[in-house]
Amino acid sequence: MKERNPHIPLEVIRQVVEGKLRLLPDQLRHFHDCDLCSTTWWELKREAKRQKDNDAKKKSA
Repeated sequence: MKERNPHIPLEVIRQVVEGKLRLLPDQLRHFHDCDLCSTTWWELKREAKRQKDNDAKKKSA
């Protein structure tokens, strides 16, 4: 049986974090209901912020 709301692919979540893509309404609904997908988003968001902070430190040094 096919899952009604399949998990959002990692690459799609990564593009959302980078601001290159927006979720479709059904994906957004799934994102809000799914701990795995929302946790993945938060982890990628923290990783991107950490990378941005590191890049800023390198430029100012």
